[in-house]
Amino acid sequence: MTRRTLAVIVSVVVVAVALFALPLAFEVARLDRSQAVLVLERDASRAALQVPDNFATTDDPVELPTGQTASIGLYRPDTGLHVGDGPATADPATRAALAGQAIDIDTGSALVVAVPVTANERIIGAIRVATPIGPIRAGTVTTWLAMAALAALAVAVAAGIGWRLARRLAAPVGHLVDAATRLGKGDFTSRAPPSDIPELDQAAAALNDTAQRLEQLLARERAFSADASHQLATPLTRLRLSLELAQDATDPRAHLDTALHQADLLERTIDDLLTLARDDHGPRQPLPIQPLFDRLRTTWHGALAAQGRPLRITVDPDLPDPVISAAAAEQILQVLVDNAATHGRGPVHAHARATTSGVAIDITNTTSRILDDTVFQRRSPQAAGSGIGLALARSLAEAEGGRLVLTTPGPDPTFTLLLPTD
Repeated sequence: MTRRTLAVIVSVVVVAVALFALPLAFEVARLDRSQAVLVLERDASRAALQVPDNFATTDDPVELPTGQTASIGLYRPDTGLHVGDGPATADPATRAALAGQAIDIDTGSALVVAVPVTANERIIGAIRVATPIGPIRAGTVTTWLAMAALAALAVAVAAGIGWRLARRLAAPVGHLVDAATRLGKGDFTSRAPPSDIPELDQAAAALNDTAQRLEQLLARERAFSADASHQLATPLTRLRLSLELAQDATDPRAHLDTALHQADLLERTIDDLLTLARDDHGPRQPLPIQPLFDRLRTTWHGALAAQGRPLRITVDPDLPDPVISAAAAEQILQVLVDNAATHGRGPVHAHARATTSGVAIDITNTTSRILDDTVFQRRSPQAAGSGIGLALARSLAEAEGGRLVLTTPGPDPTFTLLLPTD
């Protein structure tokens, strides 16, 4: 790319210089000749003024001025050289002057100017002035060489600037190619650096955004299996327990009904997890708290009651509806109550209350001991204890514009889900 860009820049400059210099070179040659002709015409006019009216019929001498480099001759009407330097017989330029025409001719070796000499409105002779053409052409060639040197310097400067510009353009393009190549090989951490070239920076920003998006998507997909296994473990355990009880019971219908209910909950959990994994929650809308708590009670009342633990739910009156997707809200509360059911031994309290900026949902897990926010750190799926569910719940809350915090650490910890209302 560098060589192609440099070749294009140099070619454009060469064409531009040629289009400018060639007409100028011809104009310089014409101007040099015009200046030489002007000097010769001036010498010829000055010599014509010194010619007496009767020079051709008298023997009086005629003194002609002498030019520095030019030869001057006076010709009679019979085309003969009367005095001065020049051919013995009038040449074509001198004949034209004797006919009444001032003329300049380039003979190949000399530049000749001839003017008529008049007296009483009659042509009485002609003045011929000639100078060698060599010095005139040498001066023109010298000017052409200077112009060629300037043109070469202009092309050299353009080549230097073009080289720097080509390198400056090629470097960020190379970075873009390198970043795209590494991205294609699966390195989603690759980023193209800025180049201070707006068009290339826009392309780099688009590529970096794509890489970041793919990196986030891959991380979310990798985390989905761990999150799904954690979230599905409890519903699957309950479903298996219901089926085992139905297998041993004399009348299995009640246990089968419970198993069907657990299957419905399992299906809904899977749908929610798939929706959240695809980041396709749909537009966030106000979500009534009471129906959300009713589903929470349906899911957990029996399981907690089987452990002798009550689920106590309270909703403050005139509570505004928080803005959150139903899938995310349900999964967050499922994680918090499951954490309480797994690690606690006493009652589980769920309390929805209004705050200055929205709605807060407190889940209190009695008789368990949680000391700090390290419970929200994601751990390996093979690690024992907490480490996946709470991390998932916090990330879901933040993705929905809310927060999940440990408001009361200690033996009876309280987790608070803070949700906006607009």
